[in-house]
Amino acid sequence: MALRALHIATWMATYRDRVPEAFYEQRVAAHRARDWDAVIRRQTALGGGVLVVRCDDGVVGLCQHGPTEDDDDDPRRVGHIHRLYVSPLRQRAGIGRSLLAASTRQLCEDGMSAVTLWALETDERARSFYERLGWQPDGARRFDGVADVRYRRLLA
Repeated sequence: MALRALHIATWMATYRDRVPEAFYEQRVAAHRARDWDAVIRRQTALGGGVLVVRCDDGVVGLCQHGPTEDDDDDPRRVGHIHRLYVSPLRQRAGIGRSLLAASTRQLCEDGMSAVTLWALETDERARSFYERLGWQPDGARRFDGVADVRYRRLLA
């Protein structure tokens, strides 16, 4: 329940004015219905996981990572950050950076040579965050109600 609440609150705060209203309402409904126990079981079975940061006020950050699900990459060599969410009240405190670093380290230890993630094309704040950490757009785009760009980072 805590992961669902964090996911919904963060998604709503981040995307409310960045996506079309119908898409926004559809995604909020989908997030409310998401079974996080099933998400964790599935991600673990695929060789990934979900890292969380807890503070006195509960779960304040999460990062879901595992093999890529993109058709143009090899899931045995390319990892993926499926979700990175930090409570709006705790952003800019290093939580997202720490979660992303820990997930990327885990993917590297699992033998991945690169890691990707998708970001909303119009979310300049998120895109700037990733770029400051060494992630670069790799030219891939997708459109599923909104435009996303893919970022990639090579691993040591």
